[in-house]
Amino acid sequence: MWEATYLPYGQEWNGPSGSGPVSPNHYKFTGKERDAESGLDYFGARYYASTQGRFTSPDEFVGGPVDAFSANDPLPPGPLPYAEITNPQSLNKYTYTWNNPLRYTDPDGHFVDTIADAVSVGYGLASVVASAITGSDQLKTDVKALAADVAGLVIPGVTGLGNAVRLANKVDNAMDAGKALDKAVDSAKAADKATDTGKTVSKLHGNTAGDQKADLYRRVNAQGDLQKHGVSQDASKRYSKKKLGDDKVVVDEQGPRREMLKKERQRVEKSPGPMNKEPWAGKQKPLEQK
Repeated sequence: MWEATYLPYGQEWNGPSGSGPVSPNHYKFTGKERDAESGLDYFGARYYASTQGRFTSPDEFVGGPVDAFSANDPLPPGPLPYAEITNPQSLNKYTYTWNNPLRYTDPDGHFVDTIADAVSVGYGLASVVASAITGSDQLKTDVKALAADVAGLVIPGVTGLGNAVRLANKVDNAMDAGKALDKAVDSAKAADKATDTGKTVSKLHGNTAGDQKADLYRRVNAQGDLQKHGVSQDASKRYSKKKLGDDKVVVDEQGPRREMLKKERQRVEKSPGPMNKEPWAGKQKPLEQK
């Protein structure tokens, strides 16, 4: 085990006076081997001077030998093969981590990796464990995000893949929520339509006169005594079994609804049943009944 303290650009910190102990380990800043004679750190593709915060050779290819780090030429020859056009700091061929060593590391002398990748892997692992313990539906997404963060940690120059997976999942959830909302709206419209249809049926069941077919019926109890005169589009379905009880429905006549309503009124005016509550019930009873 060994311990050392480094300044942001890699110089080993020996205390304010500079007389403190220096670690005997040859692998120094970010784990790169430091040459004892030149004091340069070997990054694979080129050497780095921690005292200057600069690489000793430019980050470029001009053709010829293969890349010293990977044993092949991953990019075509060009003046700035590793530059990021959106970051002016990357246009300097000698800078270390785009002049931001507190945020980035350089694993091979070419690419810049964010330190946040390691933090993301730790966070992703904790999320997977928490989701597995609680049985959360988020477990599948957390596993995918962890795998993406591990890939970002391994692949130079790539970071934030786990967050991209989580964002994509949120977008999918938002789209699913939108679809569910659309279904809810459609259901509400269907319910309104059903209500309107129910109102129409109710009107047909009531006193609305028309030429549609209707039944003129009597409701009688188990002894055959009249309980009610009525008109219905289908008398057999006028009452539920629970409502009807021991009573039964007898259809006396079928015909156009307007005609059946007239006959029903005549019957209700002259000889209503106890369940006929219409205002005109019993208005024209025979004289002997008055």
